[in-house]
Amino acid sequence: MTHIEQSDQRQFGLSNDRIREILIDRTGLIWIGMRDGGINLFNPLSLAFSRITKNSTEGFALSSDQIKEITEAGDRAIWVATDGGGLNRIDPLTMEITRPVSLSDTGEEETFSLLADGDYLWIGTDGDGLYRYDVMRQKVVRHYLAQDDSKLSSNVIWDLFKDSHGTLWVGTENGGLHAFDRQREQFVSYRFDTDDPSSMLGNSVREIFEDREGNLWIGTWDGGLNRFISEELGFERFSLIPGDTTSLSDSSVNTIFEDAAGTLWIGTTGGGSTGSTP
Repeated sequence: MTHIEQSDQRQFGLSNDRIREILIDRTGLIWIGMRDGGINLFNPLSLAFSRITKNSTEGFALSSDQIKEITEAGDRAIWVATDGGGLNRIDPLTMEITRPVSLSDTGEEETFSLLADGDYLWIGTDGDGLYRYDVMRQKVVRHYLAQDDSKLSSNVIWDLFKDSHGTLWVGTENGGLHAFDRQREQFVSYRFDTDDPSSMLGNSVREIFEDREGNLWIGTWDGGLNRFISEELGFERFSLIPGDTTSLSDSSVNTIFEDAAGTLWIGTTGGGSTGSTP
């Protein structure tokens, strides 16, 4: 294991130690999104770092150094969601940065989540619902809000995920989990129900993950871990049980990862990580 830390020398280390997002693009470059540090770009061939921040040269500068998410879209560009600065598009050949889409009149946009989906880019926001953006035509084709007929139940979109069947899943704050019906342009929602033991634990979805067996796992901020079984059977629940060392270490789940052996690792807010074999 190689440990890379903060360094005052740009080419040798990170701008700070607060990493929020990591993306490996199709060429093998590693994009590291920082909290209040912009983007650190690592070339594994030359072992050199470069930094992209809001203080970089005009035309090559980010709109904010608070990075939320990074993805590679159908136009082969790198798209960056920021906290307070909206979306940034980076041309991987020239490294030129543009803002081709503005989601508000003020420019103070908080974008939480991104998902590349063919020619489209799904954009989840903090309070302004969900956008579907056509990267080829460079235009927003649909804006989904909790108050419209799309049946979205929250305008705060924490996570976006497309499973192996092509289904789009949306994790919201206080609105539960949603599956998108592409034909009807509507969402099917799954929420916690005190009277239904097969319902999902928690309504604030932080992480959606599919394992190698095709199981869909949902980590919530306010309930624990859930495995989606089927529309008819609902969810299998996993949470913190005081005194039970085999239970989840904390009921606030932030991230889910599967290692080479098939073990799921659950990252939590106050209980570290828990390993579990499905």
